[in-house]
Amino acid sequence: MSMSELGRELKLTGGGFKEYLENLENTDFIERHVSFNFLGKEKVRTIKYKISDEFLHFYFSFLNPNLKKISQGMGGAVLASIQTRRLDAFMGIAFERFCQKNIRKIIGLLSLEIENILNYGPYYSQKEGAQVDLMIILKKKRVLIGECKFTITPVGLSVVKEMQEKIEKLAIPKTFSISPFLISASGVTEDVKDAEYFDNIITLKNLLLP
Repeated sequence: MSMSELGRELKLTGGGFKEYLENLENTDFIERHVSFNFLGKEKVRTIKYKISDEFLHFYFSFLNPNLKKISQGMGGAVLASIQTRRLDAFMGIAFERFCQKNIRKIIGLLSLEIENILNYGPYYSQKEGAQVDLMIILKKKRVLIGECKFTITPVGLSVVKEMQEKIEKLAIPKTFSISPFLISASGVTEDVKDAEYFDNIITLKNLLLP
């Protein structure tokens, strides 16, 4: 949410509320996300806040809605329900967040020069109805579009179609070159490699290596 949206939700306004947000941000409980355009310029009016602390993310997703059941000894049933219905989706989001927090390592694995990077981060556009896990804007009108996939087995060929549909939604100027890349927790199948669609494929193993 934006600061104004949070203020309305919490019925808090003024300088004191802004200070609360700054304190939460300074202690890494929340973080600001600022949208940017394809020239790398930030859109200050689009600042939104999201929870960055991993335990709080897990707590509000699973524990808080089930506190009564857990307190009455039904924690095992709650865990079983989480594992069968919602954990995969949560792990997908958690992996995206993991990748976004390891942008420095990803930039190195992509062999990018720091001075050529204009902006980077997750990209959202309500107007285009598009969301990109990780976008990197470079000088000389080049944009790298990354997809983060958490799966137990290697990612299959459907990821190519998924990524192409996502790119087609983006209003990228025709003068820009586009380089898609994939970050997969479990690698990819051979047909994904054979398609030669992604300029770079990064695995979780790559990210964890020193």
